[in-house]
Amino acid sequence: MQQQLGQLDTTNVYAIHIDLFYSQVLKETFNVSIAKLKEEWIQKYSTGGYENEHQFWQQEVPLSVYNYFNDYDVDKFDFVIMDESQDYFSEYHIDAINCFLDGGFESGKFLICIDNENQDIYLNNTKDFEEYFKSIYPNYITRLTRNCRNPQKLTDIAYHFTGLTKMDCYFKEPVKNSELKYYQNKEDLKNRILNFIVNKKNEGIGLKNISVLCFDSCLQDEMISCKPELFYSITEESLFLEDKILVSTAHSFKGLENQFILFVGPENYKSANINQKKVIFNAFMRAQYQFVYFMHDNYRTVVDSEFANNVIS
Repeated sequence: MQQQLGQLDTTNVYAIHIDLFYSQVLKETFNVSIAKLKEEWIQKYSTGGYENEHQFWQQEVPLSVYNYFNDYDVDKFDFVIMDESQDYFSEYHIDAINCFLDGGFESGKFLICIDNENQDIYLNNTKDFEEYFKSIYPNYITRLTRNCRNPQKLTDIAYHFTGLTKMDCYFKEPVKNSELKYYQNKEDLKNRILNFIVNKKNEGIGLKNISVLCFDSCLQDEMISCKPELFYSITEESLFLEDKILVSTAHSFKGLENQFILFVGPENYKSANINQKKVIFNAFMRAQYQFVYFMHDNYRTVVDSEFANNVIS
């Protein structure tokens, strides 16, 4: 007999972000810190930058977890649910998680929620691994067809702008038109964003309801440095402060949302680049009420060939 949700015993349910889980089990079991692993990793790869940071979290950390726990007698989970798994669906993470699942993935005691059509912005190759995984482990597939988080109008615009999946949404309420704004240079960009914020503040919109997302960390740093008394970067302790505006990369903001999203697009925009389109699509999906896309004027002709005016209606 199916239990009602209110009757479920959740005393033994454990929910945690995958990176925090790795950090916790390494520290509590072997007194190994992520900071120490990262220090050793940086010594190996001194060039720094996104690629090394990406490789550290997607390869080095799960590989270290596997090496520590593969032959270690650890308490195991009866069932594993992997949400947003397009962010970490690879052999490294599967091998690491397998150490903590009773009977391993061969037991079939898992649920994997994945959207590698639209949200695969970290790995860019989870489709290949998905096919391999399905050929090895017992599974059956259920396609979820309804979006239960975003307003219909916003997802329609995201679809028209990126060409990615068109979604049927549960929420049909009207929202404000998304806007596309062009800027001439970095100074013009900052002024346009600040003017938008001032206007919203004058309308009674709280600063915590506005977030600025950037395509990369360099743009993020430039935005914060231009007005540090107004902008701040994301940390676990500082989500949505009352009197400041969160500035983040689109990658780091994934899983979060806010009423107004101001998105600074790629400086080297290529309309045929599917990975750029996925990042843009995910930025759209962070908005609850309005999405405003800031794009360099160099790409006005390219974008205007797709949209007739500055209001995406």
